[in-house]
Amino acid sequence: MITFSLLGGLRFTIGENILLVDKSQMTINEIFEFLKMKSKNNNIIDPKNVLISINGTDSSVLGGKDAVIKDGDHVTLVTIVHGG
Repeated sequence: MITFSLLGGLRFTIGENILLVDKSQMTINEIFEFLKMKSKNNNIIDPKNVLISINGTDSSVLGGKDAVIKDGDHVTLVTIVHGG
């Protein structure tokens, strides 16, 4: 089981704070496809505007889009808010 914590706009568009996914592993790209299927508004789910932490470590350090999330991992996704 993989645990996802959703913050910001992702929490709003998915409608949940926590998602539990019964998979042994997923890639970052698979996560975004999964979130798009559950989303009320796909415009919020833009990989360029989401910070991803896997067990407290930035996913860019763990391979970026090729990072593999495994059973037991905790993934936090936060939308980046831009302003001017």
